[in-house]
Amino acid sequence: MLWVSGAKMFVLPDLRVTSGMVTAGEREWNVFTNVLGNLASIFEDMQSGNQMADSMRQGTTPAGLAEFYRTTACIDLKNLLPEVTVPTFVIHEPGFKFGSLDLCQEVAKNLRDARLVEVRENSIAGTIHDGHVSAIDRFLRSSATGEQRDAASLAPHAPPTVTGSPLTGREIQVLTRVASGL
Repeated sequence: MLWVSGAKMFVLPDLRVTSGMVTAGEREWNVFTNVLGNLASIFEDMQSGNQMADSMRQGTTPAGLAEFYRTTACIDLKNLLPEVTVPTFVIHEPGFKFGSLDLCQEVAKNLRDARLVEVRENSIAGTIHDGHVSAIDRFLRSSATGEQRDAASLAPHAPPTVTGSPLTGREIQVLTRVASGL
């Protein structure tokens, strides 16, 4: 799931609804994770959906997921994305209920060297991924044989000045290093 602004991401109807459904009760939590896990497989693969639901229950709590949603809504990367200097591959999967072509386009537009590809398969469930693998392979091969980058372009940049950023200094440092190709 790609986005520049967490606040914009939560405008998506599916995310707005699911983020508002997080409950504290164990029975409701089980129902919520079952629905969310099976939504990812478009209710076509109950075994995978149930495995995803189990993973969600093992990996977080209702309070943890609610905090994740709250924190995510505060993130805005618009000022950091132009610092990314490596070729970047952005994939949009129309069948993914929590994604948006507009959000992916905004990410690609704010990166210096981004390629946006739309792949029409349901890989979120982890069962179909041939189109993704093929698109990633083409991107990596074209990057390897295309424009050569000099060593200076891969050197770490000084951390950007971000006034009023909801990110910590360490988060900005990590993002800056990732943007520098490290």
